[in-house]
Amino acid sequence: MVDFSEQLDMKTRKRKELVNKHLCEKKNTTKKKENVGYEVITSTEVPFQLNKESVTRFMRQFQKKHDHWFKFVIFDHESVNYIYVVKGNKVNKHSVCVLKGFLDLHKGDPMYDAANRVYKDLIRMNGTIGSKKTLRKKLNKFVENEMPCMPVLSAGSGTVNEDGTICLNTKSGHYKPTKRDIEFAKDIFEDILHVDIQIQLKTDKDLLKEKYGDKYKNYTGICL
Repeated sequence: MVDFSEQLDMKTRKRKELVNKHLCEKKNTTKKKENVGYEVITSTEVPFQLNKESVTRFMRQFQKKHDHWFKFVIFDHESVNYIYVVKGNKVNKHSVCVLKGFLDLHKGDPMYDAANRVYKDLIRMNGTIGSKKTLRKKLNKFVENEMPCMPVLSAGSGTVNEDGTICLNTKSGHYKPTKRDIEFAKDIFEDILHVDIQIQLKTDKDLLKEKYGDKYKNYTGICL
């Protein structure tokens, strides 16, 4: 009999990875809104790993009743699946989750000390976009060399429902996941959270406008 962890590993090996389409499928990836350095400096939150130690934080922070939601990525490192999440809004991007996860996993490795320093400097200087062009270029070059296309196993968005269940959906402009990609994520979320997981496609724009009006772009990853 194949146990659950082995089933996940088998599914991971068979999966075709999603790539960051802003980095890999656009002709002009030098535009400031399509590079990771810009996305780090404009983000409002630092991503964190969803694991058994951060479950309470996760369940409190992303409650739908407060109109809060999250963006997530799942990637593999040495046959282990990792989930990184960040507060959902129109400026926090999935790429910042991938980058934070990669740097966390290589913390203490001298090969990545410089990249970690650049990342930390950009986080500390958050919001001072114009004066930190050199640091952004260094970070973009690092991503280009070390993690081109920022591949992930799954990506999307979601909310914590009032009954404590989770809704995951396909909202990710960077990775454009399918329902099948979210179904893969469902198993990994359930293994950590031990709650029921619901799956939706991304929320219809008209529904978002009806509920949130002109501010609807801040809530595009909420399940309605």
